[in-house]
Amino acid sequence: FNQARNQLLANSNNNNNSNAYNGDSGSPAVRPKKADMVINLNSETASIPDKTSASSNSSASSISSTFSSGSGGSTASGSSSSLTDSGTLVNKSASTAQKFPPNILQPEDIPARYREAIINYSKYRNAGIIETEAALKAARICIEQGKNLDVAMFLQNVLYINLNMSEQQRVRRFEVLTDLYQKIGYNRKAAFCQRLAAWRHVAVSNTNPDWGQSYRLMLESFSGHKLSLEPQEVLENNTGWPVLQIDLLQQLVGTARRLGQPALATRHMTFLLQTMWAQLNSHDQKEMALQLQNLASQCEGAPVPLVLENGTVIPPANLTDLPLCSQLLVKDLPSHMRPAKIAVSKVDSGPFLFTPIHFNSVDRRTPKDDSKITFNWVQHDVCEVNVKLTNPLPFELQVTDIRLLTTGVVFEAFPQTVMLQPNVVTTVSLHGTPIEKGDLDIQGYSTHTLGIKSNCRLKQMLHRKRRNLPNHYQVNVIPALPKLELKTSLPQTATFSGMPNADCVTTSASITLYNGESGECVVTLTNTSNILIEYIDATFHSNMDSTLQNRIFQLATDEITSQLPIKPNESIDFKLIIYGEADFLGAITSSQPYVHSSHHDGTNSAGPQSLTVSHGGGAITVSNQSIPSRISSPTGTHRRNEPLTSSFRSSHSGHSSLATLSVGIATGHMPRQLEAQLRFRYSGGEGLQEGFCRQCAISFNVELLPSAQITNWDVLSAEIPSQFYLVLDVVNQTAQEMSLNYTSNKTILIEAKESCRVPVPVDRCPLERILAAMEQQQQSLNSIGADGYPSILSGVGVPSNSGDAADLTERVCSEHISENVNLKWALPGLDCSGVASLRGITLSPTMLDLVTVPPLQWEVKIDKQQVAPQSEVTCVTGQFITLSVGICNLSASVLHQVQLSVQFYQDFQNGHHNYRLETRVTMTGPNHILIPALNKDEKAFHECSVIFFTPGRFKADIQCRSLSSTTATTAASVDSAVVVSSSSAASSSSSSHVWRFIPPVEITVIDQ
Repeated sequence: FNQARNQLLANSNNNNNSNAYNGDSGSPAVRPKKADMVINLNSETASIPDKTSASSNSSASSISSTFSSGSGGSTASGSSSSLTDSGTLVNKSASTAQKFPPNILQPEDIPARYREAIINYSKYRNAGIIETEAALKAARICIEQGKNLDVAMFLQNVLYINLNMSEQQRVRRFEVLTDLYQKIGYNRKAAFCQRLAAWRHVAVSNTNPDWGQSYRLMLESFSGHKLSLEPQEVLENNTGWPVLQIDLLQQLVGTARRLGQPALATRHMTFLLQTMWAQLNSHDQKEMALQLQNLASQCEGAPVPLVLENGTVIPPANLTDLPLCSQLLVKDLPSHMRPAKIAVSKVDSGPFLFTPIHFNSVDRRTPKDDSKITFNWVQHDVCEVNVKLTNPLPFELQVTDIRLLTTGVVFEAFPQTVMLQPNVVTTVSLHGTPIEKGDLDIQGYSTHTLGIKSNCRLKQMLHRKRRNLPNHYQVNVIPALPKLELKTSLPQTATFSGMPNADCVTTSASITLYNGESGECVVTLTNTSNILIEYIDATFHSNMDSTLQNRIFQLATDEITSQLPIKPNESIDFKLIIYGEADFLGAITSSQPYVHSSHHDGTNSAGPQSLTVSHGGGAITVSNQSIPSRISSPTGTHRRNEPLTSSFRSSHSGHSSLATLSVGIATGHMPRQLEAQLRFRYSGGEGLQEGFCRQCAISFNVELLPSAQITNWDVLSAEIPSQFYLVLDVVNQTAQEMSLNYTSNKTILIEAKESCRVPVPVDRCPLERILAAMEQQQQSLNSIGADGYPSILSGVGVPSNSGDAADLTERVCSEHISENVNLKWALPGLDCSGVASLRGITLSPTMLDLVTVPPLQWEVKIDKQQVAPQSEVTCVTGQFITLSVGICNLSASVLHQVQLSVQFYQDFQNGHHNYRLETRVTMTGPNHILIPALNKDEKAFHECSVIFFTPGRFKADIQCRSLSSTTATTAASVDSAVVVSSSSAASSSSSSHVWRFIPPVEITVIDQ
């Protein structure tokens, strides 16, 4: 070959005719020289007639046209720009070009001469090898000169030369072309030549196919097809020609199968589905998914790198979007397992000062980090992550062994299996347990589908930002906390309450009680963990007032703390008392403004009174002063007609209670449903040391049924001065017979839905208690001044304080009654019992005069003989008897405008009193006197004579009435007495108090 080439070159140099290289096929100077050439080729080649092949002619013509039209452009000019090996342009200045002697070709002339030589060689059939060699040498020279376009032209010509070569020689030619194309940066053409070489390795005509070399060449052509062995790079770059890439990958899968490497075939098919999924239509997606499933049945795909014999590493491929993840949601622990910070009392650091200046603080305008989870997980607790998956394939897709992928602290993930329907969003719950405390990064999840194990990391998912998926999620894992299980001795309710934080309720309890009945509930706390429970805080929460709540649910927290700590798998018990708190005072039916029964004589209170309820609205009338009513009077109540009705004297009946006015609870005549939660905050171990705890709760549903209801009440004088009678109308609102115990030795039976009137003897409220309450109130208000306290005795006080003093006195007396009156009811048929409380009972000013201990000491004498209580005095008609009355002021203040009066009457013992005794008795001297002022410990006396004209039984009503106005003032003193004003808050300008000698003096008159 070299000898022939040298001979051709020698002949061309001896020829001075330049037309010998102009490509003229009819030149006579060329044909004789070709006939004389001896080419050492095989006989088949020598016998070919003198005719240029079509491929050579086409290549020569292309070369001719290229050089004739473009050779003077980028190659002939001395200051031309050329491409480097990497494809960059290099400017070459003509002034810097090296000049050669005339007998040496200039650099830009060399490609032109090669072009002429190639054109000439193309005219001869037997010169194909020489033509190929010339084109390759011309390409290498152009590479050195940086003329990449010329290189591409010469190499393209080589492809069109048809030579009879063996398959190994063809492969070698394509490898040379590949190397040259790569040198000038024509990677796609280089990859094409590599694929041609790979095909020749396994061509049908190749008697010794080499699938290994074919696989190697296809793998090396990845870069020319804009592919990478790393799937993530392909997805991120998203460049190249999808049709060529898919075709290459399919051929690579087939080649790997022919090599007997199912693992490689599975890996490349997984790579194809992962990177080219968006470029495939639905039919191709289905077909390739089934093909992958068949391949994986021979060798399961795993997300581990594969290493070839030549050291090439095939990175793992994952089906990150098969199935497609549209959302990954990190779930908080259940409410009763959720950790919370133990509240610490805040230290007062002074007033809050706002400033717009940021002192080394984090700018709130910085973007929020979506990857940071705001809640905490707990060590050794089962945690949950919800994943929404969609199957894009047209058939059911079984996904097995779904697990969470995490980094950071040790995490034990639990597998999950799901069957996904086509094009249906399915939520899958993935669970796991953090083994250590610290930061846990959730990277994604792993799947096993179509026989491929894939690690689906969030950062590798296609179009992650469109799906609002961060790179990862970071969760803080706090130290382990104990677990508490709650049980009660009461039956559970069907549904939990709708109160706030109801999701932390783990169990429930229900109980039905009558008003005033007490129930017991045993609560069991069990430690179901292996950590000591060292801290428990139990509190009740409800929509009720805290005072009412504490009366209904009586919890002794000391009983719980005394049993701490709770060891693992051990329990403690404590008792909870549930009381049927209700307002037992008030009407049963719809209410109207209540009415006090006014005295028939206007200013005299000795007239007959009863508990009979007026049906009309009205106002309290005391000392010709009208006071608006605060409460209502019932209508249509059930009463028994008893003789007791006519024997009582009263000035007030049927009001609402202070419990209703202040606490705001409903009256007890209607069934009620109450809801409350007993919440526990508990902790222990290392979690307690870091200030964390858990919360759980018991939901209580309490049904309260009406029992006894007090519809009316009044206050009457008792037989002894130290007591009074509290007269009550009690209604049995149950469907059972009720036994009512109202004193220590008196019990009465009340039929169902019936009422009964009972008198309850009560000790009077001492003045010391009222004084102590007033002093405590003044000290709390820090308003002790120079005007002193108003007086319960005189009714004189500071106008601004009289109303408050009256309310305070009423409240103290109400508390005194509720503490000393114990109404116990029982239902023998149901074996239940309770107490009807008088808490919050309201009292009128007239009632307060009877409820409180009088400030006067009485000394009554008849004919200079001391009259003992309940003693009987006998005299004859027409006989003068002397009645002497003395009073002593025992209070700490002066009594003003005190009227002492004596009046006789006859008691018919049927509720009627006769005060018109002008024809039966007469008195000498005034029957009443006015004392302007009665100082402390000062005494006053009044004496008169009485003559009875007819025999009979008479009674003397001896009383003192204070007739005072607020114009008078007294000296300020902490020891001054307390006022009980008969006025309400709306009318506090005047007051009147009546104190009677109890019991009235009874005189029996006989005939002479």
